Amino acid sequence: MLASAELADSRILVVDDKEDNLAMLETILRDAGFVHIDLARNSDELFAQLGQGRPDLILLDIQLPKHDGFEICEQLQASLDHAEIPVIFITAMHKDAKSIVRAFASGGVDFLTRPFLPEELIARVQIQLRVERHWRQLEELTRIDPLTGLLNRRAMSEQVETERRRALRTSSTYALLLADIDHFKPVNDNNGHHCGDAVLSACARLLKERVRRSEQVCRWGGEEFLLLLPDTNAAGAAVLANALRSAVEDSTFTCDNDRTLRVTLSFGIMADSGECSVEECISKADAALYAAKHAGRNCCITHADAVGR
Repeated sequence: MLASAELADSRILVVDDKEDNLAMLETILRDAGFVHIDLARNSDELFAQLGQGRPDLILLDIQLPKHDGFEICEQLQASLDHAEIPVIFITAMHKDAKSIVRAFASGGVDFLTRPFLPEELIARVQIQLRVERHWRQLEELTRIDPLTGLLNRRAMSEQVETERRRALRTSSTYALLLADIDHFKPVNDNNGHHCGDAVLSACARLLKERVRRSEQVCRWGGEEFLLLLPDTNAAGAAVLANALRSAVEDSTFTCDNDRTLRVTLSFGIMADSGECSVEECISKADAALYAAKHAGRNCCITHADAVGR
């Protein structure tokens, strides 16, 4: 039985303390067409492998030294980074109700007892890989703004919180840019919402194309965008904000009725070392944006400057 072409590149981690079992499982998977197979013999090797990258599926023996498969699965479930990895238990233990119940209670998604047919293993592996892939696709859809293709507010809030914790841990600084399209209501009123959507999408592309790979852009809401800049202070963030502001000001946007128009952006800027909560940081960026609007729009103002006004 061969793996489906769309699943053959999946990464599978096999955990078993017996070399012959590892060799057999690896052979079955490779013969089926899977090419990314990692091996571990105990919990230490398993977590070392996880540190090198997230597998799409774990095949986990129950009878392992030090920590058995149930305990390992419970540890995975307790981790934010690993809880969503599907685990299929493989064991030579007698398939009784107690062990089956514990397997699923500890977080496993399937239970396979030796001896088994290679075809059965591949079928069960493919089922879980398809479920995992579909789940990831659905999860990704919940994180993306459908109009602009940028991260949405929920996804960005999670990114900012992650960066806040990293900044606090590493004594670094990150910056937020809150940008708003100036006088956007007349764009919709005078040209229609289709034109407004086209302008929003074009602005989103422009911002996305001009930031570094490590930086994130999201549609924060309405005509607002939020940018997350790791390892950046307020002065550095202001340089980028002014470059983006100029790029938008110099651009011509085309609507679906071939009408062209120009818009500008106002930016509120703040930087923090992780001491403030995400809500406090957003509030500071918003206050700076309000100051930029009050100053005449099409400008960039930092929170420190806004407070000093």
